[in-house]
Amino acid sequence: MNADKNEGEIKFVSSQSPYKNADPSTEAGASEKQVVIDDLAAVFISSVARNRSITDEKVLSEFGQGLVFVGRKALKRSMIDEISTFEDVMTKVQKPESAPTTEDPTPGGGGPEIKITGELLRSDYSSLVEEFMTEGASAERARILELQEICAGRGVDLKAYIVGGVSAKDAALDILKNSRASTNSSLARLEQNEKELAGLSAHCPAEEDDWSAELETVKNAGWLNDDRI
Repeated sequence: MNADKNEGEIKFVSSQSPYKNADPSTEAGASEKQVVIDDLAAVFISSVARNRSITDEKVLSEFGQGLVFVGRKALKRSMIDEISTFEDVMTKVQKPESAPTTEDPTPGGGGPEIKITGELLRSDYSSLVEEFMTEGASAERARILELQEICAGRGVDLKAYIVGGVSAKDAALDILKNSRASTNSSLARLEQNEKELAGLSAHCPAEEDDWSAELETVKNAGWLNDDRI
């Protein structure tokens, strides 16, 4: 229990936590308060060092140890990224974010490079990976069903389209192209056959002429008057 006779205030502190409200006017109380303040300062220094991609030691040696640096002095010590106005900052904030690049976004390029792997995604973003896999499986099933419908009865290699990752649209265009090529080939063969048949007809004697010649031979031989015929 602490009592302040001048203020008429009496404070009660739990015996299990006597340092919870240590009196900073005493040596022991001041020591406890200083430990807390130093610990808070260490957290702040580490946060600044991490966000500026430098070491805690550099923050302690170059950032003034509590001093305030304005404008170019702060920029020269790498305490800030640039000197700007409130309006410029608000304009940048309101602009849509540009597409991410492969460059290191940290000042000076000193930040650690993070390699995105399947293992990392499955461990840290398992729900997102599961969602993507479900959507991918549904899309693949739909693609295969469309291919089966397009290829049915056309004598094409359905498996090759499936394994090759060909879309239903590309498969339809490929089938149409091959069908036209086959049709053109068939027409060419028919035209060639017609030419060959026409050539054969030109070299064959007329049947009517052959019959007339044979009839004339029979007449001359007198076979038409033969009772045996």
